[in-house]
Amino acid sequence: MRPEDDEESDERKVVRLLEVAEEDDVLELEDGRRLVVAPGNIPTASLWLPTATLEITETGEDVFDLLVQLQGATRAVRARWDNLKEIL
Repeated sequence: MRPEDDEESDERKVVRLLEVAEEDDVLELEDGRRLVVAPGNIPTASLWLPTATLEITETGEDVFDLLVQLQGATRAVRARWDNLKEIL
């Protein structure tokens, strides 16, 4: 993995999008992690293309405690980490 694919800072993570799975309201990242997008935000996220660079900011608010946006964009969607793999 290249450093620019998963940079971390105190406030924001930079990751690369693999796929938008609209039927599950999920963003799949190149590193295998998944984000569940809040209801109503999937129309915005569904416009994002694979290999797009995303910025993730933790808010600590509500169930959907992450703000995810295209790098350099102003519009964000709410999401949460998909912990389904940990449960199984």
